[in-house]
Amino acid sequence: MIKNTFVFIPGIGEKTEEAFWKKGILTWDDFKEKSSNLNLNINKKRNIEEYL
Repeated sequence: MIKNTFVFIPGIGEKTEEAFWKKGILTWDDFKEKSSNLNLNINKKRNIEEYL
């Protein structure tokens, strides 16, 4: 299973994914652990968490 892409999530494109990678969020587990380091709208964050 692929666990290091986010572009399958509605509203997440290549630029956002690249921004995650630059901040050290390379996997889904990284997102769960480090998402507080991102400047994300709470609704967008919840949407991503639902997909993951």
